[in-house]
Amino acid sequence: LSIHKVYDAISLLKAHHHHREAIAVAKARLLPEDPVLRDLYTSCAAVLEKDGHYSMAAKCYLGAASPYDAAKVLAKKGDLTSLKTASDLALIVGEKDLSVSFSVRSAQEMLSAKNWVGAQEVLQHQERLLGQRLFFGTSELLYKCLKEKYVIDRKS
Repeated sequence: LSIHKVYDAISLLKAHHHHREAIAVAKARLLPEDPVLRDLYTSCAAVLEKDGHYSMAAKCYLGAASPYDAAKVLAKKGDLTSLKTASDLALIVGEKDLSVSFSVRSAQEMLSAKNWVGAQEVLQHQERLLGQRLFFGTSELLYKCLKEKYVIDRKS
C-alpha cells in the first residue's frame, strides 16, 4: 500500500480469503463506483452464503447493489423475521413476484403457529394475495367454530 499498489494489495487479501480487510482497503482507497469494490462484495457474499452466514451475505449483496440476491439469501435463513425482511426488501426494489413468494411463506409459518392476525398482516401489502387472505380468514373461523364444538382437541 505504501508504494500505491492498491489493486495488488486488494487482490492479495482476497486471494487469502481476507475479504473484510480487502473491502476496507478498497473503500478507503478507491472510488465508490469502482467495479473492484462491487466484485469484492459479491465474492465475499458468496463465501458467507456458502458458509451459512446468510444475514452477513445479504449485507454484502446490498453493498454490491444486488438487492435481489440479498432478498433471496435472507429467505434461505428460513425464520419468520428473515422471510418478512426478504419480502419487504423485494417489494421495495420492485421484485413483486419474489415478494409475493416470501409473503406466502411467512403467512404459512404464522398460520401453522395459529397466528391468524400476523398472517393477515403479512399478506395485506400484497394485492395479488386477496384469495389467500380470504382462505386464511375462513380457516381461522372454521378452526374457532370447530374448537368451540370440541371437535378439535383444545391442545392442538
